[in-house]
Amino acid sequence: MRIFLRGNTYHVHVEYGGKSVRQSLRTSDKREATVRAKSIERSLIDGSYQTSVAGSMGIVKSKTLQEAFDYIHATHWSKLKDTTGPTYRFNVLKRYIPGDTQLSQVTRGMVNDMILALTKLEHHRGKGYTPASINRILTTLTYILSWGVDSGYIDKAPKVPLFKESQNTRVCAQDEQDAIWKTLALSIDPVHKESLLLFELLLETGCRIGELLTLEWKQVDWERHCLTLPDTKSGSSVTKPLTLRAVEILTNWQQVGHPKPFIYNYKQAARSWNWAKQQVGLGEDKTLVRHTLRHTTATRLIEAGINAPMVKEFLGHKSATTTNRYIHLNVDSLSPLVNVLETMNTKRNIINSTPAAQNGVDKLFR
Repeated sequence: MRIFLRGNTYHVHVEYGGKSVRQSLRTSDKREATVRAKSIERSLIDGSYQTSVAGSMGIVKSKTLQEAFDYIHATHWSKLKDTTGPTYRFNVLKRYIPGDTQLSQVTRGMVNDMILALTKLEHHRGKGYTPASINRILTTLTYILSWGVDSGYIDKAPKVPLFKESQNTRVCAQDEQDAIWKTLALSIDPVHKESLLLFELLLETGCRIGELLTLEWKQVDWERHCLTLPDTKSGSSVTKPLTLRAVEILTNWQQVGHPKPFIYNYKQAARSWNWAKQQVGLGEDKTLVRHTLRHTTATRLIEAGINAPMVKEFLGHKSATTTNRYIHLNVDSLSPLVNVLETMNTKRNIINSTPAAQNGVDKLFR
């Protein structure tokens, strides 16, 4: 018999007479876990395990995907900032693996069939799901199955593969920015004009779009020229200094009586961005998204000589690894390196052109 800790809960693995039992002991107390494990071992030996032990411990030996999801959602997912994401992904998952499927009946073959279906063109607005979107759905399934193992409903979960996701390293070039800005500024649509100010603020602050859409006036410190984001994606609070242009935009919004800085929603901002892209001939460029402005801010700071740790703090990243993904040196920024190499080559040529050096080279080829 082996008792082991998985997460905060003790589990037991007992083998006897060709039978193997691996299940959760439903406790984080080691002494209580030992008592329950010995009870399971005795009942396995005398053949009464399924009735006496499973019943006395309140262990249900089967759960459906829907039951597991409902429990996890109530105890965990409903408390996250993104409360709708898990539900959406689970609803997609149920199209291919029904909700009344027992956890023990989920196989690798079912998972593979679902992945194949998700990549077909007819399933998602006329196009297949991206690897990143499929991974979110698969991660939801993995979480449910892992919960099933930890809770003792299944002994082992099938391996769920994930796609390798490509990082979008797109940066908005200055001419692209100028064209989009000009198009929005000349528009007669008030949403487009307001969205232009939002996009400017994204570039000035390096914020995520969700952080600015939910920004409240109380988060702006007018005296210190900074804004505080109390709950960022990384889970930490971030205070950002504001440029004069950022202060100007926020001041104008406040003076016209906006109840909060940006009065439109995410979909309206997305419509303005996509419309402007289409007008300037960038409509087919799927890599040029609103989040590109955050990439652009980080890249411009790095290229201006700001060190990575400072950029990390400004963007509010937890790790330097995340910040490094935003650092993209363009070819022009590498020109000083070429100048150094050219200088080294010039010095080498001068040395090699001396009579002594030339005699040494001649001797090598005689």
